[in-house]
Amino acid sequence: MQIRLKSIVPILLLAIILFSCSDDDNRPKGLYDEGVFIVNEGQFGQANGTLSFYNRATETVTSNIFQAAPLNFAGAVFQSLHFANDKAYMVMNAGNKIEIANAFNFESIKTISNEELINPRFVIANNGKLYVSVWGSFDENFSLVDSYVLEIDEATGIVLREFDTDEGTEELLLVGNKLLAANYNFGGSNTVSVIDLVTGSVNHVSVNAGPTSFAVDANDNIWVLCSGTNEANSAALVRLNKNSFELEKTISLSESTGQDLAISLDKSNLFFMADGKVYQLSINANNAPENSFIENEDLAVAYALGVDPSTGNIWIGDAFNFTSDGKAFVYNAQGEFLKEVNTGINPTAFVFK
Repeated sequence: MQIRLKSIVPILLLAIILFSCSDDDNRPKGLYDEGVFIVNEGQFGQANGTLSFYNRATETVTSNIFQAAPLNFAGAVFQSLHFANDKAYMVMNAGNKIEIANAFNFESIKTISNEELINPRFVIANNGKLYVSVWGSFDENFSLVDSYVLEIDEATGIVLREFDTDEGTEELLLVGNKLLAANYNFGGSNTVSVIDLVTGSVNHVSVNAGPTSFAVDANDNIWVLCSGTNEANSAALVRLNKNSFELEKTISLSESTGQDLAISLDKSNLFFMADGKVYQLSINANNAPENSFIENEDLAVAYALGVDPSTGNIWIGDAFNFTSDGKAFVYNAQGEFLKEVNTGINPTAFVFK
């Protein structure tokens, strides 16, 4: 409930305004200032994707904090969440739209949808523009045929530029005036696109099969998780040079991995999932880890991985049976179990604020 003061004497109003301005940096801006946001895909075809919020201070969870319409859900399929400029940008993959909301109370601001937003995946907001990775359409054999990154004017929703990538474009990373896009395609693509936002040129760096996500380490070098195919040793962690984006190192992994790459609080250790287990790798390592870092017999379907940059805690999403509410398992930086947190259906990502 929002309380509005409809009348107040001018001098008191002026005092409140001056106090608010001077104390603005320390004043809470809304219900969802700081915490862990859990993106729940929802059940495929049911349009019941939701966003949950975990309050670190009270250790409580609030479900379905954003609704596309009153008493409704966020949308279908809720793919990803991005924060920038006091706004939250939510990508609805099957809904072919981006929902924009106030980042502190999650009241809806606007919806962006156009004929080129076909299976969008991830978004980055920068200087009044949205950069969106788009899978595009599937053919009759359920194969992707034309993936790309869109540059969209946030104010009007108009597409300004389209950058061609390889198929199955996933996570994006902005480095200066370069935008990196991981081309996944279920292991069918093996490149990272490097888009020059000044010239519009696109170059491709060859890596292992199925690159999905990025992490930037303590030396500002860029790591890419390549989830691989069913073939042995096709998965890998690769390092790109922070200036040239050329391939510097490849660490082959013995089995295909999940799609999430996370990094420790001090940015010296990488985390990824394989076969339902979490593995840790030093950024100075040259070989894959021999032993897992976290194993949990109660984990049914490992579906998401993230590290809270405020606490160093490791969050693992469990999709359970893909139709019921899932869970998140939380561990400290030493891999010791801390707690379970209830989620919505298919927790697919953690975003920390």
